[in-house]
Amino acid sequence: MKKYIWLIVIIFIAILLRLLLITSIQGTSGGDAFEFLLIAKRIISFENPFLDVKRLPFFPITLIPSYFLNIDGIMWGRIVNTIFAGLSLYYMYLIGDKFKISKFLNYLSLILFTFSSVYLFYSLRPLSSSLFTLLFLSSIYYTLESKKTSILFAFTSLGLLSMTRHEGFLISLIIFLYYFWSTKRKDLIVKFSKPCLIYLILVLPFFLNNYIYHKNFLYLGYLDDGGGLYIPKNYENLASNLKIMSFAIYSTWGNIRIFKTNINLLNILFSSTVIFIALGLIDYLKKINKQKMLALILLISQLIIALWFQPSGRYIQHLTPFLSTLLLLGISKFSKVILPILITGALVTTSLYTVKLKIDEFNFDTKGQKEFTDSIKYLKVRSGIVAIEPDRDYTQSYIAKYYLGDSRIKFIGGDFLGRGLIDSNPRSQINWLQSENVKYIVDSPKFDDFTFLGDNRYQGQFIIKTNYVYEVIKK
Repeated sequence: MKKYIWLIVIIFIAILLRLLLITSIQGTSGGDAFEFLLIAKRIISFENPFLDVKRLPFFPITLIPSYFLNIDGIMWGRIVNTIFAGLSLYYMYLIGDKFKISKFLNYLSLILFTFSSVYLFYSLRPLSSSLFTLLFLSSIYYTLESKKTSILFAFTSLGLLSMTRHEGFLISLIIFLYYFWSTKRKDLIVKFSKPCLIYLILVLPFFLNNYIYHKNFLYLGYLDDGGGLYIPKNYENLASNLKIMSFAIYSTWGNIRIFKTNINLLNILFSSTVIFIALGLIDYLKKINKQKMLALILLISQLIIALWFQPSGRYIQHLTPFLSTLLLLGISKFSKVILPILITGALVTTSLYTVKLKIDEFNFDTKGQKEFTDSIKYLKVRSGIVAIEPDRDYTQSYIAKYYLGDSRIKFIGGDFLGRGLIDSNPRSQINWLQSENVKYIVDSPKFDDFTFLGDNRYQGQFIIKTNYVYEVIKK
């Protein structure tokens, strides 16, 4: 126990800080989080979790307890992500130990990783990123161990990783090739038959669903839809993606765009991190072996796939453990103790301040969304059909579906499935509400699709219950 006392202290502080920061988040969350919760609901109902969704089911499985414990799913998602963040530190420490990083630099790299602004902020949100980071690190650690039981754990982690985010399939392929080239041919079947079977059991539902519904084992909903992707169509697009990713790496420990003062000093600090990472990479390559080469190939593969599809910091945050370690290796070339401590302290300070500003910004931006959510929660304990207008990113649709269920919702303006009333004529809307037996309207002032609400001729058709909720009076 004494051996891991500092590791335990760092994990405890990381978890405690996240729990404290969670209490300062006043807003709700985006549509992604509610979509994960709806997938969890499908799984509970024994419905197909892959149908009509682009997201994979393992993170939603971790959200299932919220339904049985009667805990708000968004809060539950933040809590489990805090736990995942703590466990990630454990595996990062073990990987650093495997690569013979000094304990001092290993502990500092843990601090740099867990308090990096992008990773810290997104680990507070009910998204799949923290779980993906945990499984990514555990997969690498168990692969490096190469023991019989470790191989089983490695393939299990890879299967779950592949069912968390699609990048997991590429990571799995690289590790499979690593095992293939580093194992004697006569031992392949004996050592890998059971691990491969475990992996196939975990990922087979994904491929079967693809074939049954799309006649293509390798179908990816993201590529089919294309929304939110940055797939370059020419060299200019690729250069733009590279610029976005470069800024994402530059901003790992603080976003200079949201600071108001000391810009020159911050530029020097953040620019120096990129230089030190490059120097650390040179040092890393000096004593390269097949295990270090595997980690480097995984790092490069994830940078390439992010560059092609999603070059923002959110989608490369699982690489922060490696960037943190390389950064400190670079710094240690100039100073063994003082400079690493000073730069770590400065970067953690800028990270925490960045996260505070981002939470304030998030609370401000989602204020209307929170009021909408509160209105939906108000209707959760009441009976009757509810008409809503989905916002442009469909977050309100997901919120309503999560708290009320599909059977209680009618859409005006058309939802993402193309259903609902689109007619903006006030009289037509009144007739539609009555024909659909709508009892409540939840209206967002931002879009005002319910045009009759502002028409004096129809003021007697409804009464206001809250800022957003109107009760329809039948006449």
